[in-house]
Amino acid sequence: MIHCYEGFERTPAGPELVPVLVVRVPVMSAEQKAGLRAEIASSILDGLLLLEDGLNYKVVDLPLPRAWTPLLQEDVPEPEPPRPTGRNAAEKREILERLRRYRREHGLGCFGALARACGQGVTETTLRNLYSGDEVQPIQVWRQVGAGLAKLGVSKSDTRKEGDIDGK
Repeated sequence: MIHCYEGFERTPAGPELVPVLVVRVPVMSAEQKAGLRAEIASSILDGLLLLEDGLNYKVVDLPLPRAWTPLLQEDVPEPEPPRPTGRNAAEKREILERLRRYRREHGLGCFGALARACGQGVTETTLRNLYSGDEVQPIQVWRQVGAGLAKLGVSKSDTRKEGDIDGK
């Protein structure tokens, strides 16, 4: 076998063959097989695969299917962060919706400019924590973020849905 440092090994037969880890396991339920497969895939991604003693395995070269895309883990949608509740909740939810829209439109790294627009006391970390629901902040901080968003052109009216009277 000829080793290549581009992510997989090539054989003299050509680039159509890729190495595949084959693990022979005892008879087990489909759920156990799925768990073992997930553990092996996760271990390979971590760069370390530990197999129990006596578990048969080998690496073989198999043809790469034409429309093959590696799929090691299923994409799980991120859960919706918690919504503010309690005192001033409607105002906080409105600011949070504006913050989420700002993040969607400007992408990673956008909180630096917003923190500067918010002024003293509001940092990128504060904004990330508000965005993800990881931290409780007083209404004064929320209002400071709302004012910073307004300075950057993210207005309240943009968050209202058609037919809404009070923005709720």
